[in-house]
Amino acid sequence: MKILHLVNYYHENFGYQENWLPHYQQRLGHEVLIVAADRYFPFPNYKQTVGDRLGSRVVGTGESVDNGVKIVRVKTLFEIPKRAIVVYNFYKTLKEFDPEIIHLHGATNLNISFVMWYAFFYKVKIFIDCHSDFQVVRYNSMFNRIYYFFWKRFYKCSISRKLINHFLPITEESREFLNKCLGISDEDMTINYLGVDLNRFKWKNPKEADEKLIWIVNAGKQYPAKRIDFILKVLEEIVFGCKRVDFRLILIGSRDEEYDQALAPLISKLKDYIVEVPFLSNEKLVEYYSKADWGIWPGIPSNTIQEAMACETAIVLPDNKAVSHLVDGNGFLIKDSQEEIEVAKKIVEYSSYKKELSKMKDRSSSLAQKYSWENIAKESLEVYGER
Repeated sequence: MKILHLVNYYHENFGYQENWLPHYQQRLGHEVLIVAADRYFPFPNYKQTVGDRLGSRVVGTGESVDNGVKIVRVKTLFEIPKRAIVVYNFYKTLKEFDPEIIHLHGATNLNISFVMWYAFFYKVKIFIDCHSDFQVVRYNSMFNRIYYFFWKRFYKCSISRKLINHFLPITEESREFLNKCLGISDEDMTINYLGVDLNRFKWKNPKEADEKLIWIVNAGKQYPAKRIDFILKVLEEIVFGCKRVDFRLILIGSRDEEYDQALAPLISKLKDYIVEVPFLSNEKLVEYYSKADWGIWPGIPSNTIQEAMACETAIVLPDNKAVSHLVDGNGFLIKDSQEEIEVAKKIVEYSSYKKELSKMKDRSSSLAQKYSWENIAKESLEVYGER
């Protein structure tokens, strides 16, 4: 098959779906092309959070290769950065590649209008994934209610005329979002989870491992919705409440000045128990993940969860339909009502039984096999072929 991935923003060397799903589809014998705008995602406080890693947000047009897949960046026609809306001119690239499948990333991607026009005349199949869920979208705001009302009408008309083949939400919560906000029925969608590249992420014997210490890790962009403050309070309870000074926290990533100031008092109090490192290469990430016993992500999810799991890290995640599928004998879930002290006591309790903790870590690695990008890619290709 000839598969074209249309992505609003593409970031080289990241662990996002658009980095790995096309890569493994290509490895499975298909011809794949990625088309994206000439700029990176408008991350909040771009310079402070990801500027050092990505450089200028405007990359420019042209061709490149990432993970062995050809990337074509095209000229942006207009953009609304606050809503991460971008429309770009990709007709020439689309016509030259002549795809059989168009995989559109984002259920509210405005580039869909031209995609549907093209697919109608050239008999191309359209598949649309969805990353949106109720964790990140303020559905009840007046603007969003109006915004999604028009999208719902649009999709009702498009599906009735069989202009779209299928939807691919990435979690159970994304499926519910499509159903409630956009009126997509269950029969018109199949969950295609996010995965992990097992060729890059697997347990590696950590250098200078100290078996007397128990390590907790969190990785990813740091902002209030990620609840880094909750993680710090859990550590505070472990150290000062449970009197366990053998715990250490590894925080990987960066945050803006405002959030840094908000966390400063806690970080100062816990400075002897925290290791802070900036964004890292995959090789370095593997070393830290392999060193960790626990990984904790109490807020908006991150692909770093699956990466840590592949490196045999037991995990602590919120009890919601966005990530709860990743916990099955390899950690525990946090209820909304649970306070930091309860989470701290659970981590300490499980850590006191080395054999049980070891089983959890092994189980994480086993689950990561299920969510490998190769398996996710195979499942996506099956959906393409069936619809």
